[in-house]
Amino acid sequence: MQAIPLYFDLEEEARGENGDGFAATVRLRGRITCRQEEGAFRMSGVNPVGIAEYGDTPAAAYGQFRGAVLDAVRDFAGWAEDLRQFRAEFTAFLLHTTEEIEGEWTAARQEIRNGRAPGLDLRRETGDLEPMLEITDRRPDRQAPGAPSAPTGADPLPRARLAG
Repeated sequence: MQAIPLYFDLEEEARGENGDGFAATVRLRGRITCRQEEGAFRMSGVNPVGIAEYGDTPAAAYGQFRGAVLDAVRDFAGWAEDLRQFRAEFTAFLLHTTEEIEGEWTAARQEIRNGRAPGLDLRRETGDLEPMLEITDRRPDRQAPGAPSAPTGADPLPRARLAG
């Protein structure tokens, strides 16, 4: 199975355990590839690179991948001394990739644009979406009036989008 290029979005609360004990809402958009290997599906991060998870189905692999990204958000927040450090270090983590992984994702996307059917029933995203990270301070004394609460919970595969 050729690599299938996907975009994913997630939103999560993050809390600093050191220093000033910040609270933040983290919204991010990243890129992953899905590939079937030896009977299992593998979701591999492009942004963030270095995270890969397996599952019996694409949805199961995506759920594992999403959980690993959420763990990374929580880990970076827990290690940071303050919101500024968390923002800087997690941004570097999310945006880091390699030319090889970036090239594989771009080639897989071009195959989709050329008409290859990936076999996943997902909404096709034709725009060029760059990885995105938004970290908003959630402390009551720094929150804008009327700011919405951040949802947490399951993010099923159908919320992923096929990069085409």
